[in-house]
Amino acid sequence: MNENNSTQLVEDLADEARYAARTLSHSPYETRVKALHLISEQLILDLPEILQANERDMQEAVSQNMAIAMQDRLLLNE
Repeated sequence: MNENNSTQLVEDLADEARYAARTLSHSPYETRVKALHLISEQLILDLPEILQANERDMQEAVSQNMAIAMQDRLLLNE
């Protein structure tokens, strides 16, 4: 994926997140709680994949001599 495609993907995801946030902000409390529980459950299911992707990101950060402080911010852990 080239940089332009990556930028567009991030912009599209951000737009979708803003739309979802506006929609949820007008939803009943129970709906918001249920949505948060579903998101939490999905994150738990996706954790191995997320951590693998983070490991690749960390390897790239090291190879690019990213500042240690930035690496600390990038690193995910359980």
